[in-house]
Amino acid sequence: MAIRLVARIGLREVRHLLVAGEALIGADAACDFVLGDPTVSRHHARVRLGDDGHLEVADLDSRNGIEVRGRRVAEAGGLGPGDRFQVGDVAVRIESVDAADAEIATPALAGGAGDGRAAIAQTMATSPRQNFIGLALPDLLHAAAAGLGFSDLAARVVTALVDQGVPGARLLQGEHALLGRAGRDGEGPVHRFVAEDLSLDLLHDEDQSESSLRPLAMLSLDLLLLARRQSVPAVRSRSASAPVTVHAPQPPPGNDAGVRELYRQAAVVAGSRLNVLVEGESGTGKELFARYLHVAAGLAESRFVALNCAALPRDLLDAELFGIEAGVATGVTARAGRFEQAHEGTLFLDEIADMAAETQARLLRVLQEGEVYRIGGSKPRAAKVRVISASNRSLSAMVDAGQFRLDLYHRIGDWSVRLPPLRERPDDIAMLAGHFLERECRTRGIGYAGISRAALDCLEQHQWPGNVRELEREMLRVALFLNDGEIVDSGLLKPEVRGARVAAVDGSLEHQLAVHERRIIRAALAAHEGNVVRAAEKLGVGKSTLYRRLAELGIESGPATDRMPG
Repeated sequence: MAIRLVARIGLREVRHLLVAGEALIGADAACDFVLGDPTVSRHHARVRLGDDGHLEVADLDSRNGIEVRGRRVAEAGGLGPGDRFQVGDVAVRIESVDAADAEIATPALAGGAGDGRAAIAQTMATSPRQNFIGLALPDLLHAAAAGLGFSDLAARVVTALVDQGVPGARLLQGEHALLGRAGRDGEGPVHRFVAEDLSLDLLHDEDQSESSLRPLAMLSLDLLLLARRQSVPAVRSRSASAPVTVHAPQPPPGNDAGVRELYRQAAVVAGSRLNVLVEGESGTGKELFARYLHVAAGLAESRFVALNCAALPRDLLDAELFGIEAGVATGVTARAGRFEQAHEGTLFLDEIADMAAETQARLLRVLQEGEVYRIGGSKPRAAKVRVISASNRSLSAMVDAGQFRLDLYHRIGDWSVRLPPLRERPDDIAMLAGHFLERECRTRGIGYAGISRAALDCLEQHQWPGNVRELEREMLRVALFLNDGEIVDSGLLKPEVRGARVAAVDGSLEHQLAVHERRIIRAALAAHEGNVVRAAEKLGVGKSTLYRRLAELGIESGPATDRMPG
């Protein structure tokens, strides 16, 4: 049973999760439960959670003592959820915590300002996974950040797994390349975990299920993949002009095989002169993808110019795009448009589907000629740019409906991609949530221990209609109410996100089976880079059966992209 102590200091609520054993309460920063109030002594009281699930509290000769049920006492026992006691002038209430909220499913991605190791040690019982997170992971993260070679890091990860209690571990790249082996080998049942071309085999004891080892295995694989991506080899473009060599920047965090493939292809396209069309729902990261293309092309940040075509009426949009000469109207001064500003750089046109037909015609001419005429002007001006367009509507459907020019559609879409919504890439949710939390906690100067199993279930069950942008805003809000070194539990999430887990648990058997089937199928597809035939072989079903289930469950197979040009 897990117990949480909750108190209010000023406007902020502070919490401490107690799984087993004792905790020190006081104003000193070294205490387990820090109460920064002038009536609280440096080391004020000690609490202990007994085997019977009841709490005992004892005064440590403090200045203002402790009170239970209105009476000052030296110690008291038999306290449980719903009870309160007072430390100085601070009221502390006792709450029970769902076991799933007392277990860390996703640890903090890196050390923050808080003592992450101490927080994890306080809130978790001992197991190989928890030992690895609390003891080995900080050193491995430091080694990876310091630039330790991939093969050396791989061997160190395997050794750390065994040192922290896994009976045996073996890491392969591809089918046969052995990167590391430690502990017992071939002397018991083995669970295999796969990410990209890496396979991690973990020997396990009888009481260790695949689900209990999966977070540990995937954390190890994520660390290795992240380290490997730090040094992406140079990519040679397939431009019609002289070949250009570019160095791909680090793509955004994520585990989805389709999205990773899109960014890999973007690194190739970046060095070409191809215009790019990015389609996807609002919040899927279309501008982020455009900026990645720009940086991968080796262009200066100042050469990235963005314009939202839906934010301006037609007349103003034309002036913003193409510029305007002085004297066109009373009080108008000459100014360059976005095309001139982006000369020899990138012009990002967001929501291009909202562009009027007349503006589409002018845009097509600029793209064909590589020069622009300002409104009211007769002098051509250089405008050699790569145009990256974005739309949350299907432009091909708009072409069919006569709402978008076919010739412009082909001109802006030399390479077309679709960024999938977050609900189609559940494997990305944990990593993205951790990334956003880490960034905001670093800004606040605090650390966090990780995300609880219950909270992660809520995040993965929520449909995220606002996609990655909605997840980012939710993590920014969570970080605002998070205390230093604390676990992110489900209680910190907004009600509609918490409700997703309840709906999934309380839903029909058919719904729950569909949820788990989607996860299994997506994992098989990711393991084989979207290859349906190989995924069907792994799942032990026929190819036609898997295709039918993909359609019925609304799962897309393979990378969400057109074929590469060339």
